[in-house]
This record gives sequence, structure tokens and C-alpha cells, in this order.
Amino acid sequence: MSETSKPNGRAIITFGRSYQALAAAQSLGRQGVEVVVCDEAPMMMAQFSKYTIGHFVHPPAKTHQEEYLDTMEENIRRFQPDSEIPYVLMPIHEQTRLLAEKQERFAPFVRVAAPQFDAIKKVDPKHKLTPTATNLGLPIPKTWRVANADELEAIIAEIRFPAFLKLPHTSGGIGLHRVETAEGLRDAYRQTLENFDVADEDRHPIVQESVSGSDYCVTALVRHGVVKAHLTYRNVKTYPWAGGSGAIRETVEAKPLVAVASRLLESLGWHGVALRVENSP
Repeated sequence: MSETSKPNGRAIITFGRSYQALAAAQSLGRQGVEVVVCDEAPMMMAQFSKYTIGHFVHPPAKTHQEEYLDTMEENIRRFQPDSEIPYVLMPIHEQTRLLAEKQERFAPFVRVAAPQFDAIKKVDPKHKLTPTATNLGLPIPKTWRVANADELEAIIAEIRFPAFLKLPHTSGGIGLHRVETAEGLRDAYRQTLENFDVADEDRHPIVQESVSGSDYCVTALVRHGVVKAHLTYRNVKTYPWAGGSGAIRETVEAKPLVAVASRLLESLGWHGVALRVENSP
């Protein structure tokens, strides 16, 4: 872009330390969009992109929510372009839920590129997906929420092993246990209580039966519930090996899985990017 040319827009991208943010900065920059990146970490991979015109550091959103929101608003105002070009806040990773919830706060200054919060909270945290999918008649493994050890004992006889113990608010295999026996499940639950704060209702662990098959993920670009573009990949290797994030992935054609994901997204009236709608055929 020459010094005299007018940019096609400006975007603030969160989670600037990540490869996702770098990829987004490069993609937007090639389309003539100026990029600003931010993170709680002072060193961000995406800040070194040639397309990045600025960056800022904010407080941790998890532990200092109000300070985080105040800092975001301050910098959204600071980087607001003078001209009438599109101005977008593009949340990546964990900040997406919070920024979607607070869209109205930022609406006078920037457009938040996130789905509606009413749609998000029907599938996130993870335990919200179970009733949503069940009500639509979509296939989903048998799932239980466990508030305490007594509740775990009450359901153990019903569980068909192997099974997974997972946390509803984490990703990337954090807090995930694959268990082969009832005693293994009890041990995994004790470890979870020792290592994580699960007192809040939305943090109660989930027990989910395993299903056979390969691990597939559908990603999609959705316009008011209509899937406009999609990509499906298969996790060839994961880390951790038992249900973690894909370390080696293979792009595949999987129309039946896209159909399932599309039904879910249509029912939510989803608008925006949908990542990791997971299926195991």
C-alpha cells in the first residue's frame, strides 16, 4: 500500500501472540486492511507483521475483566481511523465470548466481528451444547455433569467405558482425561479437583462416553444461519494423544458432517466464523 493510498479498513486483532492472529493479520493486510494487535503478553508474534501498524497490551481478561474492558475501549478509541473506512474488532480465542457479550459497549466506535452472544451461550461452555444438540435430534455422546463426588458415584454404573472427563471452559486438551475404568474416572476426578477451580456451576466437570471413529472438525463461515463456506479436516495425530488439539491434520471432504454442523448453526442463527464443530463418524 502506498503512503497516499486509502486503506480498505482497519482491524484490531486480539491474542496477538498466536499463529491465528498472525495469519489473520497477513490475510487482512493483503486485502489492504491496516492491523492493530493486542494481548496480555507484552511480546506478540503478530506485532512484527509488516501489515501491523500498532499494538497494545491489556490486563488479563480472566482475572481483571473490568480493567480489560476499559483498556480495550481506550485503545479502540485511540486507534479509531479518522476517515470513514470500516473499523472492526476481531476477537480470537478466549476473548471472543466476553467481547461478543459486550458488543453494545463498543458499538459506537467499532464493529465486533463475533457471533451474537445469545447464540454463543447455547453452545458454550461445553455443557450447553448437549441440550442444544439433543433438542435438535443431532447425534452427541451420552454426557453428564458432575458437581461433586456423590454425583459421580451416582452415575458410574451407567457409564460405558472408555469415557472422557473434561472441563467445560478449557480447550487444547487442558484438564482432559481419557479413562478406561470406573476407578480411573474416580482418580481423574480427584486430580481435577486438585488442579482446577470447579466450584462455579459453569465449571463443573463433564463426563462423556467415547464413540468409535476418527476425529473430524468442521469450520465454517456463516451468514445468519446459512453456511457460505466450509472446510473439514481430520486429526491424524493429536497432542495430548487422547483427544487433544490436532498436531497433524488432513483436509478431507465430509458432506454428512457438514450437514450436521449446518443444522446446528442454522438453528442458532449463527452469524460469523464457526470453529471446531467436532464430529466422529
